[in-house]
Formats: sequence, structure tokens, C-alpha cells
Amino acid sequence: MINFENIEEIAIPEFRKGKGETKMKQISDGKTKIVQVTLEPGNSIGKHTHDTNCEVMHIISGVASCTLNGEDETVLPGQAHYCPKGSEHSVENKGSEPLVMFAVVAEQ
Repeated sequence: MINFENIEEIAIPEFRKGKGETKMKQISDGKTKIVQVTLEPGNSIGKHTHDTNCEVMHIISGVASCTLNGEDETVLPGQAHYCPKGSEHSVENKGSEPLVMFAVVAEQ
């Protein structure tokens, strides 16, 4: 079981050349990262490519504005954004409340 309440949160400024701070609680076994991510309104994770892994982001609260390989999509609570290996994406919180996501990044 993973209890995010017991994992230290770190704040990364301008993560992947994004805007503002990305708050993360993360564990890793060396091949898979399991992460809880919070983006405050106006903050973003910059555009980056998943060369060796894929990522699934499940939206817990807030609204994610994602770009996947140049295509924009809005992801609502209860929905997931998937970035396959070899693809490029970014995530932004354009809403008025914090965006909270659960993400799994798996090496392939």
C-alpha cells in the first residue's frame, strides 16, 4: 500500500521548463515512479518527451489542460491522460483551483 500522507512533498520550480512550482510526492523502485502531483492555478509542467517510458495521469481534482504531440485536450476529474513512449506532452492548470493528479511513469 502507498500512503501519500507519509511521503515528503517536494516543490520543483519550473519543472521541465514549465511555469511556477510543481509539488510532488514520489516513490520509485528504479523502473517505475508513482507520483502525486499538485499544480496551483497558472502553473505547468513544460513540454517534454518520454523517450524510454510512458506516463498515465489520473486527474483527482481540478482540470488539466494537456498537449500530446501537438494536440490539445482537457482532462477532467475521474479521467486520465496517457503519454505513450516516444511521445511529447505538457500539462497546465488553467483553472481556478489546484490540479491534483496521480501519475505512473513506467520504463519500457
